[in-house]
Amino acid sequence: MVKQMNNLEQFSIVSEMNEDKEYIENLELETDQGTKRMKEKFYEAAATERNNYVNEKLSSYRQIEEGLLHEMEERVPRLIQIGRAHV
Repeated sequence: MVKQMNNLEQFSIVSEMNEDKEYIENLELETDQGTKRMKEKFYEAAATERNNYVNEKLSSYRQIEEGLLHEMEERVPRLIQIGRAHV
């Protein structure tokens, strides 16, 4: 059974997404210190870390999306029937 979402949960999801976006945008991918090879290794490690974080969050958001779609599939037909009854 899919848990029904209230407005607070919807806002916390939006807030979480904004925090994640800010975190990703603020990740440092470059450094001024070290040799050219050290800078390349830093970039590779930073890019890998960023990509892993993004993929983890995308997976989490897909689960949320699937839950929302399931909830809509259950609610919309009932709401349409209720709306037709009042017309």
